[in-house]
Amino acid sequence: MNLLYDAWSAPRGLRSADLQCFLASSPARKAAVRLGRGRRAFRRAQEWLLEVHAEDGSPAVLQAFASLQNEGASRAGPPVVVIHGWEGSESSAYVLSLTAYLFNRSYDVVRLNLRDHGATHHLNEGIFHANRLRETVEAVGAIGTRLGRAPVVVGYSMGGNFAVRIALAAPAARVELPRVIAVNPGLRPSRFPEVVAGLHPAYKWYFLRKWHRSLRRKQESFPERYDFDRLLGEANIERLTEELIVRFTEYDGLDSYFGDYEVPPKRLEGLEVPTTILTARDDPIIPIEDFQGFPAVPALELEITEHGGHCGFIEDFRLRSWVDRRI
Repeated sequence: MNLLYDAWSAPRGLRSADLQCFLASSPARKAAVRLGRGRRAFRRAQEWLLEVHAEDGSPAVLQAFASLQNEGASRAGPPVVVIHGWEGSESSAYVLSLTAYLFNRSYDVVRLNLRDHGATHHLNEGIFHANRLRETVEAVGAIGTRLGRAPVVVGYSMGGNFAVRIALAAPAARVELPRVIAVNPGLRPSRFPEVVAGLHPAYKWYFLRKWHRSLRRKQESFPERYDFDRLLGEANIERLTEELIVRFTEYDGLDSYFGDYEVPPKRLEGLEVPTTILTARDDPIIPIEDFQGFPAVPALELEITEHGGHCGFIEDFRLRSWVDRRI
């Protein structure tokens, strides 16, 4: 494994980890990208509905938005598939920022929505959980087939966890990937409840607000299948997670659920696809301790910055991100 401590540092007025977290997904940043530097990329975006299979082999559909260069245009490199974090979507500010940056430099970019993220709650009856890996791997493969070129996969936060697991699963699934990049990936979900317990109440409110909104959309899409009214009053994230997992998935508790999507160091020993993990020492959501003890795997590179918060890495007051350039 190649371990790098990057010299990049946020400007003095932007070094607060909490500020970086807020700006990463802020409406102001989203507007700056959509109305400014990303206008061309999003004007050309095409919706794709990808037919895939869930873990049990049942059919599923995932949504993606492809921003493609003009026919015959010279591409800078392979296409890029971008995967958002938990309760984010293809329109999260950090996803839009990277898409605009790459598209403006002649890359094709496809933004993939995980199940029940964005406006996709109606596409599949089964509820989202973080072990919906097969359908995500198949979606990445289908994107590569549709474009005729193997894509790079970039994932943020929980999407970063998916990206690393896609890298691990790709060879057996015969999905060709030149590289995977994971930004602030949540590799140790079993630690998440204790991390959340220590967070500022504003973070808990933010997570719960987005999660409750998502559950309402799922219930509205399948009222005969789901009744979340009682759960929407639950303010404890750990209890809410366990209740949903036990009632609506094949898992009997959090231990087995977290165990399946945990990526401890030993699991990385078989990594074949070149994979880069980018994270920040001051990330308040994903502890830096989660990245200790990685094996000496040639395919793995870990890069750590002093500042950046969670999926931020904002480098100026125009809300541009160092991580876009690094990717």
